[in-house]
Amino acid sequence: MSIMSKTMIFGMLVVLLTLTSCMGIGNSVSLSDLEGEWNVVELAGRPVNTKQQPFIGFDTHEMRVYGYGGCNRLMGSFEWSDESARMVMDKLASTMMACPDMAQEKALSHALAQTKKVKQGDTDQILLCDSLDNPLAKLSRRYFLMPLSELQGTWDVVKMNGEALPDSMKNRPFFSLDVMEKTLSGNAGCNQMNGKFKTLEKQSNSLVFLPISSTRMTCPNIETEFEVLAALKEVTTFGMLPNGHVGLFAAGSVQVLELAKRKN
Repeated sequence: MSIMSKTMIFGMLVVLLTLTSCMGIGNSVSLSDLEGEWNVVELAGRPVNTKQQPFIGFDTHEMRVYGYGGCNRLMGSFEWSDESARMVMDKLASTMMACPDMAQEKALSHALAQTKKVKQGDTDQILLCDSLDNPLAKLSRRYFLMPLSELQGTWDVVKMNGEALPDSMKNRPFFSLDVMEKTLSGNAGCNQMNGKFKTLEKQSNSLVFLPISSTRMTCPNIETEFEVLAALKEVTTFGMLPNGHVGLFAAGSVQVLELAKRKN
């Protein structure tokens, strides 16, 4: 075999190893880089099912990890070494619900238990790797904190509980927020709705809707309206999503609504 052929083969092997290993990817992260919530976008190199969007949250002050596997909530603690960006998450627990497809959640649990290193990925992404530098999961920043003032305006509901509302939908649910008066007004898909909301001083992104009143018309797709009202009742926090939309989250940080700001 010629020297040139050997060189080409060696180069191809290097590229292959770089693609399948954490060794050639990004810098190590610091503990402060982990703070916040992250969507799991890949497991073992494969995209996740976004209809059961799993996420992981790191509370670096209390060294606590929490999240959602697509069916059950996850919780536990983690250990961290800043010198080597080494992480151990081998003491995790979860709720015990049974869902039709548990494969993705089991894969996530396995990945978290095997995680030993964390590396920087693309912008606003991190990689969880095992002790041999094999990539286990790719995480993408779930949302960014935003001031309450940026909620001012009118918002269309584009997703509910992870399901996109069709573009062709008539009477798309929407509502306007007045952050000075802390009021809500809009249409849930059939009926007009009005209400108030409050925030909590100890949590900058808190958002709680007080009981909402509505008119009582009957429409063909009234189920959508019921879902919107139920989702608003569950909201506890909000944040700016990577796509520029706003996410409203229920207890446990489960996203219940995605909103797109209506252009004037």
